[in-house]
Order: sequence, then structure tokens, then C-alpha cells
Amino acid sequence: MLGRDNVIQNVVEFVEYLSDKELFANFYRKKLIDRVTCFKSVNVNLEKSILSKLTKKCACECAWELTSQMAGMRNDCTNSQEMQSRFETYRHNNRNIHTGIEFTATVLTTKFWPPYKCSQIHLPSEMLRCVEVFQDFYSTETPHRKLRWIYSLGFCNIIGKFDGGPIEMIATTYQTAILLLFNDSQRLTFSNIKTQLNFSEEEAVGLLYSLACAKYKILVKHPYNTTVGTTDYFEINSKFSVRNGTVKLPMPPIDEKKKAPKESIYIERCFVIDAAIVRIMKAKKVLPHKQLLIECTGQLKFKVDYKEIKRRIEDLIGREYLERDSEQIDMLRYIP
Repeated sequence: MLGRDNVIQNVVEFVEYLSDKELFANFYRKKLIDRVTCFKSVNVNLEKSILSKLTKKCACECAWELTSQMAGMRNDCTNSQEMQSRFETYRHNNRNIHTGIEFTATVLTTKFWPPYKCSQIHLPSEMLRCVEVFQDFYSTETPHRKLRWIYSLGFCNIIGKFDGGPIEMIATTYQTAILLLFNDSQRLTFSNIKTQLNFSEEEAVGLLYSLACAKYKILVKHPYNTTVGTTDYFEINSKFSVRNGTVKLPMPPIDEKKKAPKESIYIERCFVIDAAIVRIMKAKKVLPHKQLLIECTGQLKFKVDYKEIKRRIEDLIGREYLERDSEQIDMLRYIP
């Protein structure tokens, strides 16, 4: 039976045989950000060790950008841990600061991780206080940097009080925000919840389904059925119970989690190809179509089919970055 170190080494060696290492890296980043932000990884040192090995492997096999990304991810894991320790010291030294609940923030550098939309949710006051305290602390650390909050990646441990006794629930930040509303109201309509938290209708439907219609029915929905409607109203299910006293609430994919890594990397590559084409044409001014294909392929750090470059050229012509010569159809001109 292979030991952990041997398994890790085999995985890293396997990367050498992948034809598209950038696609592998994109999948890896997606999974790593889940582990780092959702506390699924029980050994951050192990994550850093794997990243270090992959960085060395990619330094030989992949583009510099990919190596830099992995090194940045590894550093972020370390720096975020250290920042959390300083945050705890900051709270301890400022006795007048009270968050009311335990709070951990993972701070990552934007350019090293997959892009996510900033959250527009209106947090309940209990959660908003934690965010404000951390922002005050962060401004003392790095006054010239700005935090962008991605609440859709967060998880919370909450205690629900039910007739049969307290139950610990592991929920997303969004699910927790909904449940906290019931601290002040026994009954809430779909519209109440959607408006108070600033959810889109799609988000509200998915979240309320996960709380009222999925495996663990924390909420009671009226009328009772298996779909969530905009005229429904909700109450806490006081009879809810589980055997072991702990549940992890299911969550349908929302926000950026619906986007597959392969789709994401395709979009990123389109921008890279466009930039290469424009850079070449800006320097050459006029260039035969075939020559542009060759030069563009030479500049790109990943394998790409000529057909894809041709599609990007046509797109740039449509957006008036390039034009075809009126007399020589195979000749392309840069439009300044």
C-alpha cells in the first residue's frame, strides 16, 4: 500500500504526461479554493507541499504564468494563516471590539485564483459586524489595498434550537443569512427573504429549496410541495431532528460554482489569443493571414488549433480591430 508521500509524488509525476497542463491547473485551482475557503483541507502544510512540488514540475513543463500562479497560491495559503493569527491578536488587544461570533476570513490575491463575482448580499447585522471588524483590522495592515468579499464561498457552523434539542448545522453563508432572519420573525414570505438579503429570484429559489425541500427540512414551506414559488411563506421547522446532532446542509450550485473550469479557461484563452493577435498586428501594421497564424502560435504558451485563432481573427475584424485588404483578401491590416 502506497504511503501519502508516494501518492503525492505519483500525482505530480503524472502531470508531466498531460498535454494541457494549464487546464489541469485551472481544475486544481478551483478545487483548492474550495478546500482553503471552506476549511475542507485539514492540513494546510500538505497543500503547500503539493503546490511546491507542482511549481517545480511546471517550471520545467509549463508557461511562466502558470508557475507564478501556483507559487502565488502557495504563498497565499501561508499568508492567510498568518493574517488570521494577527487578527486574533488584534481582537484580543482591543477589548472594546466584539464580533459576537467566531469569525475567520481567508484573504487571497486576485490574480492567482479563479475569478468570482463580488457578493451583493445584504448581510444580517450579526454577520455584518464581523465583516466590519475585519475590514478595520485589514486597513491597519494594508491601508492601500481593498477587500472584495466573496460570500458565496463561505461556510458557517451554526447551532439551531429545536424542540428535540440543539443541532449543529454546517451551512453556506447564504443559507446562514436566511436562517438568521428567523431570529426576529416567526414567519417570512419569499419576497421578504429575497428583498431583505438582496438575492436574485434564482438565488432565493435555490437557497430556499435547499432549506425547505431537500434532505434536511430546516424550514417548513407553505403551501407544502416540492417546488419553491414566489408566493410561498416559510417558518422554522421546530420538529426537525437528526440522530447524531450534526448536519451538513446541501446546497445547489449557485454563482460562479455553476461555471465549469473548462469553460472558464476557454474564456481566459480567448482574451490571451486576442491580445497576441492585436500585439502582432499593432507592430506589423499589415500581415498575410497565414503569417499571422504562425506568429500568433509562436507567441502563445499553450497549444491552440489554427481554427481557434481564425475564429478570434474574425471576431477582431467584427469588432474593428482588424480589416481585410480590399485588393488582397488574404492580407490583414491593423486599424489604429
